[in-house]
Amino acid sequence: MPPAIPHSPRRHLASLSVSRLSVSRLVAILGLFGMVLIAGGTAGFAFSERARLLRDAATQAESTAAFLGDHAGRLFEVADVALSATRAEFGSMPWDEVARSTALYAHMKAIRLALPYISNIWLNDELGTLRLTSLAFPSPASNAADRLSFQQVHPADSGLVVGELITAKLTGEKTFLVARRLEWPDGGFRGMVSATAELAYFGDYWSRLSIPYDGRVALMRSSLSETFVQYPASAAAPAAGGGADLVAASAVANVPLILRVTIPRAAVSDVWHRWLASYLPLAFAALLALLALTLLAFRQGTRDAASFAALRTARAALAQANAGLEATVASRTAELRATTEEVQQFAYLVSHDLRGPLLNVTGFAGEMAGLREQIFAPVLTDTERTRLAAEFDEMLGFIRAGTRKMDGLLRHVLALSREGQRTLRPETLDMADLVRGLADAQRYQSAQAAVAVSVGALPALVADRLAVEQIFGNLLDNAVKYHDHARPGRVAVSGRREGATLVYEVSDNGRGIAPADQARVFELFRRAGVQDTTGEGIGLAFVRALTRVMGGRVDVESALGVGTTFRITLPAEPHA
Repeated sequence: MPPAIPHSPRRHLASLSVSRLSVSRLVAILGLFGMVLIAGGTAGFAFSERARLLRDAATQAESTAAFLGDHAGRLFEVADVALSATRAEFGSMPWDEVARSTALYAHMKAIRLALPYISNIWLNDELGTLRLTSLAFPSPASNAADRLSFQQVHPADSGLVVGELITAKLTGEKTFLVARRLEWPDGGFRGMVSATAELAYFGDYWSRLSIPYDGRVALMRSSLSETFVQYPASAAAPAAGGGADLVAASAVANVPLILRVTIPRAAVSDVWHRWLASYLPLAFAALLALLALTLLAFRQGTRDAASFAALRTARAALAQANAGLEATVASRTAELRATTEEVQQFAYLVSHDLRGPLLNVTGFAGEMAGLREQIFAPVLTDTERTRLAAEFDEMLGFIRAGTRKMDGLLRHVLALSREGQRTLRPETLDMADLVRGLADAQRYQSAQAAVAVSVGALPALVADRLAVEQIFGNLLDNAVKYHDHARPGRVAVSGRREGATLVYEVSDNGRGIAPADQARVFELFRRAGVQDTTGEGIGLAFVRALTRVMGGRVDVESALGVGTTFRITLPAEPHA
């Protein structure tokens, strides 16, 4: 048997060198590929983030415009309330009697003092002559025939008219007129009732908001020929090369105005540049790491395995950093959108709730004015005096209940504007007492509609008072508003405990809701049935939103011509 040939050390070294060279080349190729991949991926991700930021800015511009457009509409609704209340008190009174009426002057002055951002109310005849104003009595000599608002109310069905800007000569304060046409019984032009609205309503509110991406807000006529107010007051021009700004517009109530939000593209680019400044160092560090690994692979074939491990570690770290950055951006974006929606919904709801107490106060004030001649009659029997005193005290009680309701809502609104974002504050609520208070605040509307409201025994609830008042105030208001004129109205509020939940029901014998509309009534701006009552269709949408925030739900059961039951289910313990 021939002897075994010993293993050649040279052959082993050659084989090992070839192996090392192959591994080094493979690592070098992989390193180069990784650097190209990171560079290309970083560029693609960066431009994708820029596109996402632009889409986000456009979305926020649209939502902000819609939100501020609805907020602006509240001022015109308040102004219309002042015009309607003045027109109702004015009635068919002759103009000469109007000019001498101290009672009408006092009524107009009371309306002006009760409504925020309404600085004056005016009555002009068909020739434009000022007959009465809440500013002074007797009224100063003035004529509005040359005013834009007076010229616009001449056509029939002119609706709510917005006049030109007015700047006070002494104070520099900016206001504008909101007017409606007055007609004789035959439809002929009788004159104009108008209210002076303060532009500070917009600037005061906008200055407290955080407009996304340093955006600009402007209120202007639909024709874009006249800007009423803008924030900031002096808008900076867009940066050169920044591209076209992002613009979103929203209509304001039923007036020929729009609310426009402009986000400078340069501001979005600044956010993107800051994002790049935080992200690119990671990508650059990864590229340097891969370059170092590639050089080491050429020089030290014995460290191929370690180089591959380091490469995998670097890639994993980069992927984890990218994922963390995306999660952070998505989380902050979601928080900002949720905050914007919450503020918008709350502003809607408070504006909606302010109307009920105001109508209550106005209605009973009108009835008290009707008792004036009886109260001051020269001869009254004891029976008449007792009856009139009882009626007067009852009406005064209803007015006080309505004003307390308005005062509570306004104080809550002021507190929220200072806090920026409101959080729920649970407290133990006597639900029977709370709901009776809401019913008393709406007693005038209930009496006018011949609707009786009864409140049964209700279990106590630990929840935010304002949220609960808004929920049940809306439900009671709807039950009275949509009663069936063919029969006396009945509204009953009941409650019970079911395990770990509390169930409250508001039932009525009103018109009812068609099955196809029962899910849609909770959607924003959706109203069901015959539209013969005022409203914006936001009450039930916010009932559902507030109920969900408190961890509960709202359901409805209804049949046309029979009635409707709204069921509120809430946790017995405070919702975290």
